[in-house]
Amino acid sequence: MQFKASVRYVSISCLKIRPFADVVRGKRVDYALRWLGTYPAKKAIPLYKMIASAAANAKSLKNFNPEQLVVKE
Repeated sequence: MQFKASVRYVSISCLKIRPFADVVRGKRVDYALRWLGTYPAKKAIPLYKMIASAAANAKSLKNFNPEQLVVKE
């Protein structure tokens, strides 16, 4: 099952965020949130918020645990 989240009105270019997305793509959500949370760049914040929102959607809608979720796209 897939859960989606999107971010709108981000003032950072997708070309600047894409390297962070490439690092966390295919990883578990808890690892991605830890990695993005400790990275000291402001460019990682929108991606962190989006993944956290998708995890919250999964937990509230179907009671999924973040250890079971994987960042896909």
